[in-house]
Amino acid sequence: MVPFSIISGRTAGLKLQLGFTLIEVMVIVAITAILFAIAAPTFGEYTTNTRVRAAAEAFQSDITLARNEALKRNLPVTLTYDITTTLSLMTAVTPGTGAIVDIRRRDLTEEAGLVSTPTTAVVTFDSLGRATTGPLILEMSKPSKSTCEAAGGKVRCMSVRISNIGTSRMCDPNLVYASNPRGC
Repeated sequence: MVPFSIISGRTAGLKLQLGFTLIEVMVIVAITAILFAIAAPTFGEYTTNTRVRAAAEAFQSDITLARNEALKRNLPVTLTYDITTTLSLMTAVTPGTGAIVDIRRRDLTEEAGLVSTPTTAVVTFDSLGRATTGPLILEMSKPSKSTCEAAGGKVRCMSVRISNIGTSRMCDPNLVYASNPRGC
C-alpha cells in the first residue's frame, strides 16, 4: 500500500477534469438543434411521399387480388374503391341466386388526408381476369402538404393504371416511360 503523502505529492501539480463543461454541452445542443432544423422539412416530405406511395401500392394490391379472385372463382369480381367513405370492397355475385358475396373489405382510414382522382373507382374483372370496365387511371396525391412535382410542388404523386386485359401498373406521372421504367 502506498502512503497518502506520496500519492498527494504526485498528483499535486495535475488538474483532473471529469465530465464536460457547461459551454461544451451548450455547443453540442446548439449543433444538434441546427441539424434537426435543417433535416425536419426533408423528413416531412419523405413521410408524405411514403404515405402516397403506400396508398398506391395498397390499391394496386387490391386490384391484383380482385383479378386473382375472379380467375380462382371463375366469376366476375368487382372492386369498389371509395376514398370518401374510406372503404375498399371486393364482391362477387354467386351464379343462380344473384347474391352478392363479400370477398374482402379494407378500411381506408390510413389513407386519410390523401386524395385520389377519381375519388371512387369501380373495377370489374370477368372470369378470365379481364377488366370489363375499360382502362382506368387512379392518381394518388396529398394536396394538403403541397402539389405534385409535375405541377411544381414537392410531393411525388403516384398513378395506378389498369389496362383492358386486367393488368395493373404503378408509375410516377412526373417521369416519362420511354426514358425511365418508373414513369407513366
